[in-house]
Amino acid sequence: GSSHAMHNAAHACNIEPFWWRVDARSPLASTLASHDVVLLDEDPALREQGIELEFPTKASKLSGALSFQWVQRAIDDARRPEDDPMHADAIVTAPINKEAWALAGRAKYPGHTELLAQRLNAKRSAMMFVGDKLRVVLATVHIPLNEIRDKLTIGVVHNAIDLGNDACLKLGIPRPRIAVCGLNPHAGENGLMGDEEQRLIEPAIELAVASGMQVSGPFPADTIFNAAIAGKFDLVVAMYHDQ
Repeated sequence: GSSHAMHNAAHACNIEPFWWRVDARSPLASTLASHDVVLLDEDPALREQGIELEFPTKASKLSGALSFQWVQRAIDDARRPEDDPMHADAIVTAPINKEAWALAGRAKYPGHTELLAQRLNAKRSAMMFVGDKLRVVLATVHIPLNEIRDKLTIGVVHNAIDLGNDACLKLGIPRPRIAVCGLNPHAGENGLMGDEEQRLIEPAIELAVASGMQVSGPFPADTIFNAAIAGKFDLVVAMYHDQ
């Protein structure tokens, strides 16, 4: 990333810089990569290209291009062999500015999820949030609300349930208790407020149960998250981003 941008951000937040800095092109980069926090600084290379380092405070083509490039670099490092000094065991990112990516010609990737799925040739993928008391996986991700009804299918819902169940198993939860949100208010109220629950979500739940998963729902979203936080469920499957 950019040392200049990082120091500006640290100053704005009253944080004392706590990272090692090394030119990303330096042979020392691989040597220092094992330290707690190392910034592989791209600023020297950017200056050589005549790129202005006073980044604007709003979305721009430059910031989008650099952001996209550096996420790609992180993916490259994560895919390196484990014995490579530059191998990364995990990727941690801040939220990206999707407008900046679009300005840089990367609108086909509305988020990290889609880029990671393509780079890893994943046939199936889902976004999952994991906290101490709450785990949530999304059936749909970066699409407008008015498109969800057309994008939602039995397969889309089942995919989120299945991948979420698998993720919970990998997290050490032997038999995950999964709650599935409805799409409509009151989870459709038996078809009075929409039929997606009966037509799409319930069949997906039935498929999951038939394959041995412990799944229930659909539940109204305004209550089920509290139930999960209270420990009644290990995972919530939401129908859309921000539900």
